[in-house]
Amino acid sequence: MIDRRIASVLAVACAFACAEGNAPSFPDAGDEASAAEDAGADGAPDAPCPPGYATCDTSCVDLNSSPEHCGACGRACAAGEVCNEGRCAGSCTPGLTDCMGACVDLQTDEAHCGGCGLACGAGESCIGGACLCVPACAGRECGSDGCGGTCPPGCSGGWICGAAGRCECAGLPCGSACCYAGQVCTGSACCTPACAGRECGPDGCGGSCGSCASGWGCSGSGACVFESLTFEAESGAMGHIVGRAEADGWSANTAADSEGHMLYGPYTRDVPAGSRSAAFRMMIDNNSADTLRVVTLDVYDFTTTTVLAQRGVRRNEFSSTMTYQEFYVPFTAPGGSDQLEFRVLWHDYAYIRVDRVTIR
Repeated sequence: MIDRRIASVLAVACAFACAEGNAPSFPDAGDEASAAEDAGADGAPDAPCPPGYATCDTSCVDLNSSPEHCGACGRACAAGEVCNEGRCAGSCTPGLTDCMGACVDLQTDEAHCGGCGLACGAGESCIGGACLCVPACAGRECGSDGCGGTCPPGCSGGWICGAAGRCECAGLPCGSACCYAGQVCTGSACCTPACAGRECGPDGCGGSCGSCASGWGCSGSGACVFESLTFEAESGAMGHIVGRAEADGWSANTAADSEGHMLYGPYTRDVPAGSRSAAFRMMIDNNSADTLRVVTLDVYDFTTTTVLAQRGVRRNEFSSTMTYQEFYVPFTAPGGSDQLEFRVLWHDYAYIRVDRVTIR
C-alpha cells in the first residue's frame, strides 16, 4: 500500500530523475498484484483511510492536493498544473505551498510538515509546522499517553491502572469507591479505623479495636483495665478435698465430712500485679452457737509455695444464717507467670456453703 507520504517522496524522486533525463521506474504488473494481495482480496487498504483521505487503487490519498487524483480518483492534473483544493489550477491559493504539484499547508500537512517532503512519523501530527507526538488517550483514563506523559485524570488512591488504561480497584471495592489497605467498607463509603494507641473499644467504623481478656474492661481511652475475675465454687476450675456440689455452690457439713480444704484452685495467671482483694461469698447454718473459727481463707502462690494473705472467719462474724455474705482477703498479686490459688480450709464446726470467689 502506497500512502500519500510515500507518493510525495516518489514524486520528488521522479522530479529529480526526469530533470536528469532519466525515465522514472514504476512497479510492474507483478508488483501491482503483490500490492493488491497485501492490501486484501478486494484491493482495498488493510486499514481504513484516515478522515480526509480517499481510497484510490490501493492507496489512501488526499483528493484536495494529489496531482494524480485531484478531486477524484484517477483525475490527474496536466503538466504545469497543481492540485489546489481539489481542482487542477495554475497556482496554489495564498497560504498553500506547491510541493511537486500538490498544494499543501506546511503548518498542518503531515507529509510536508514545515517544508516539502518533510513527513511526520507514526503517531505524530503536524502542528504549527512541526511534527509533534499526539497523546494516545482515546478511551483511556490512566497510563502512558505514548508521548512520555500519562493520560488524565489518572487513578486516585486505592486504584491502579489496568492494561486497558482504565482504573481498577486494587483494594476493597465499596460501592463506587475503593478502600485503601487498612480501610473498611461501611455501606458505600470507606472508613479508616481509629485504633492508634487503643486496644479495645469502638473503632469509629462500626467495628472494634479489639477485646479485653476475661476479667478486664475497656476504659474510655481504649485501654484494657482489670476489673474482676470470678471463680464459681462448683465449677470444674476449682478443686475440692471435702464436701459436695449443692444448689449454687459447694458445701461441707459436720455429719458427712471431716476437716479439710473444701475449696482450692484455680491456679490462675490472670490476676495482674498490684494490690488486690479476694472476696469469698459464703453462708452458715448457725451463727450464734459459739465463736469458733469455722473456716480459714487464704491466697496461695502455687508457683513459689507462698501464702500471700490469710484470715480466719469465726461463726459469729456471719451476720445472719443461710444468707450469703462476702469475706475479704486483701493481698498483693505478684503478676507474671505465678499461679494463684484461693482456698477455703473447713474446720468441721459448722455447715458452710461457698458460692464463689471474686478477685478485684
